[in-house]
Amino acid sequence: MGADAKIDLEKNVIEINRPPLPIYQTVIEKTRGLALRTQAVGAAATRTGHPVGKPEAQAPAVAVK
Repeated sequence: MGADAKIDLEKNVIEINRPPLPIYQTVIEKTRGLALRTQAVGAAATRTGHPVGKPEAQAPAVAVK
């Protein structure tokens, strides 16, 4: 699948060189489980009773004179 392999019998080594992934493919690979992890963090916060959301929305209003 696009990999380049060389066998060096003297050193008893196999070298496999793969071309670098395109940048969009790298981003997809790194963020693949992000939605699932975010959902798990939200569920854990809900179970423990911590508020989920923006802190500004949870803060009480303070009157300034």
